[in-house]
Amino acid sequence: MLETIRSAFNPYQYKREIRQPMTVRKYSLYFTGLILYSFLLAGFSGFLGVGSESFSVLMEQTAEGRWETAKGIFMLGKATAGILSPLCFTLFFTVLVWLVFEELDFGTVWRMQLMPLMIILLGNTVDLVVSILLRVPEYSSPLGFGIIAQSLTSQTFWIMLGAEVTIFMILSGWSQFSLLRKTYGFERRRVLLIVFLSWVIYILFNSATSTLIHTMKVNL
Repeated sequence: MLETIRSAFNPYQYKREIRQPMTVRKYSLYFTGLILYSFLLAGFSGFLGVGSESFSVLMEQTAEGRWETAKGIFMLGKATAGILSPLCFTLFFTVLVWLVFEELDFGTVWRMQLMPLMIILLGNTVDLVVSILLRVPEYSSPLGFGIIAQSLTSQTFWIMLGAEVTIFMILSGWSQFSLLRKTYGFERRRVLLIVFLSWVIYILFNSATSTLIHTMKVNL
């Protein structure tokens, strides 16, 4: 796994790894490990109550039994999201890249998303640590633009949109660009346009989903 991390900074070596014999089994193992890690990370986050700030005050005024039930449901929801999020991330970018770059087969494009996914999960880990240490909501992480958005507007959607744009998101997008451009030699403008538009769509969808969840929690 460490060799794979190091090879991500050398696209030509990463290309060789993708095409090695037994690579499907190896990358399937890695991907399963990342799903498990995401599940545990999200479950731990839910156990600590990270992201429950919007309704925790209201629930404290209810009966203890109801509070424990709500906490359990919240933790289960976070853990479930920990499984679905990396799956959706990988599938979304794989399908878009595969449809545009027909020269690549689906399996190769799927395995190419391993490094971007690892970067995103690393970002999630850092965000959790920051939220715990600074006691700030996830959308107020100093590693994203959520804080700047909060200083410019009070609208939830724009705040969530700013929070989605993080250092790790940029690094993840850059890794996708590097693999497609330097490894396979596709035209720079074409690769940049596809990667950029893909992330715009992904960020807008995540922002809308986060806004909806935040609004539902506030209205509990």
